[in-house]
Amino acid sequence: MRELRERLAAGDLIVGDGAWGTMLIARGLRPGVAPESWNLDRAGDLEAIAALYVEAGADFITTNTFGGSPVRLRAYGLDDRTEAINRAAVEAARC
Repeated sequence: MRELRERLAAGDLIVGDGAWGTMLIARGLRPGVAPESWNLDRAGDLEAIAALYVEAGADFITTNTFGGSPVRLRAYGLDDRTEAINRAAVEAARC
């Protein structure tokens, strides 16, 4: 597969993944729970979601890190786990 830069320069259509939050809710994410907590607690679900996006034709996968900053994670008492949460998100997306 050609490099992303080459494909962009050639004018190829590049397709990304979809709405992670929607997929997490469909798998049971409850209100008041940090979606990023699933990076540590439910990595298998994240891997399955990433695989679904690849199957659907995504050329790239993002990570479940929309709120993965210490400021945002502090609201859930997870700010001290920011690095681990973000590392786990990257690992899960590398399906």
